Amino acid sequence: MRYLLMSILAVLSLGAIGIGFAAWDDTLTINGTLTTGNIEPIFTKASLSGLGTSCGGFDFDSDFGSGFDGGSGFAFGDVIISEDGKSLDVIIKDAQHDDVFYLDFQIKNIGTLPVKLEKMDLEAKKYLKTSVEDKPKKELKRNETTKGKIKIKIDAPDLNRKYDSTFRIRLDYCQAL
Repeated sequence: MRYLLMSILAVLSLGAIGIGFAAWDDTLTINGTLTTGNIEPIFTKASLSGLGTSCGGFDFDSDFGSGFDGGSGFAFGDVIISEDGKSLDVIIKDAQHDDVFYLDFQIKNIGTLPVKLEKMDLEAKKYLKTSVEDKPKKELKRNETTKGKIKIKIDAPDLNRKYDSTFRIRLDYCQAL
């Protein structure tokens, strides 16, 4: 009988310990949401204007790849936005030393996520000095637009002929956090 009573007390004690442990046990529940989107800043407009001895003053616009021919005897240019809008090509023809061109451009974020400008690559050729006059906005929300301006100077003092050149602008954007 004594062993029976001790066995019953042991079972009841272990049961009480189990109930106590269950009361102290916590459960962690994690709920998450995944949202996907795309990053798509593109060039939407661009224009090239010229000043200087051989430019005669011109102003050309370009929308998604339309090109223009120049006049006779003056420097002229062409602005071509790639089909996907990711890059912009600038063509300068018949320029001389000290001619200055201004490239005005517009960028729009047509993606679903906000973006941040990481860097702007100006792939300029020999004799072209480029400088950013107006920087585009660093961060763009969905469907937001920004503008920028780049000065292009022909720096070819040893060149005894008119100068033709092409360069490309690429923008590197990432998701804004």
